[in-house]
Amino acid sequence: MGQRIIKFSDLSGKEIEDPKMEATITIEFADKRRGRFVLDVTQDEANELADKGTKVTTVVEAAAEAIRPARRTRRSAAAAEA
Repeated sequence: MGQRIIKFSDLSGKEIEDPKMEATITIEFADKRRGRFVLDVTQDEANELADKGTKVTTVVEAAAEAIRPARRTRRSAAAAEA
């Protein structure tokens, strides 16, 4: 027998019928002792809150490539003399 998971918005209590219409909001405090909270919300609710905030883009892989030193190779003695 299969199971069906029914999700509800933590803000409005409305059922999130379509998984594509779901969003997750994570709240982190500067004081890490307060922990982290995750809210399941609808996309409309997330967009409404996002309009009040600032969009942040994280570019981790590009920064890692810029920091990585160039690869060194050894030249053979014949190539060094030429």
